[in-house]
Amino acid sequence: MLWTAFASVFSLLLVTHACRSGALDGDYFQVFARVHPKHQFPHVSLLVLGAAAIVFCLFRLADVVTALVVIRILTQFLAQTLGIIVLRTTRPDFRARPDVAVSAPGAARVRRLSVHGRDAAEVDRVDQARAARRDRGTILFWLRQRQAAHSS
Repeated sequence: MLWTAFASVFSLLLVTHACRSGALDGDYFQVFARVHPKHQFPHVSLLVLGAAAIVFCLFRLADVVTALVVIRILTQFLAQTLGIIVLRTTRPDFRARPDVAVSAPGAARVRRLSVHGRDAAEVDRVDQARAARRDRGTILFWLRQRQAAHSS
């Protein structure tokens, strides 16, 4: 437990300096560039990150990790979706390259029609096989979760 506590403090101090560096470069909020006048460490970022850590300690670890993953996925999805919307509204004449096709509207999945000398039909068979493996895995996972819930 002592090693974990040491690693947490060490990583917190590293992140505060990363926030300060970003602020000095103009890529982050300027308030994080402030340094303590006497001890010369980034005290604002240390206080903000410490307060965030205290708040996260009030929740279960599984809930915090799940929330962070969901936030990351939603942020990425929204950025891609907004990027496509802005592109289509500002440049309605824009067309994708002929060797790239989007498989579903709003999806971020892009596939090439020719991969390593294979034709489009072979690529479609490979995509269908991958989708079938994914679906089988999803069904097996769901069945195992259901079985575990009934056995407990």
